[in-house]
Amino acid sequence: MANRRELPLSTPNIILVSVFLATAIAAAAFQSWVACAFTLLLAVGIVVQSRLARRSESSDRARLNALEYRDERDRALARSGFSVVGGLAMIVSVAEWIVASAVHFTNYDLGWATALYYVTLFQMLLFNVVWGRANRAATELN
Repeated sequence: MANRRELPLSTPNIILVSVFLATAIAAAAFQSWVACAFTLLLAVGIVVQSRLARRSESSDRARLNALEYRDERDRALARSGFSVVGGLAMIVSVAEWIVASAVHFTNYDLGWATALYYVTLFQMLLFNVVWGRANRAATELN
């Protein structure tokens, strides 16, 4: 099995680039050239940012932003940053659900409002379940 440093990109970046490339192929199959170009540009941007972050003179911020952690210190910094992102994601998901609820429970038949309501409800519940499990795991470690 290859060492992390032997891989051209970190595992999260390999997954992101693969998803963007698959999306670009799907967009091209549907002749959605703007979406194809945009997702290809995102994939190239991830590769460039990741490769630059792997250089020996790269800054902590460059490595964190590129998901290219060098050591346990980088991982600890990333956990701190992701905790802020997770908190904001939970707040945004509640706001989305409130808006979706308001649209869903009006007398207007928009067709998509019911689907939006359930998607945002599921997202909000999923974030809360994951948050609870993560907090449980963190407290059991300490």
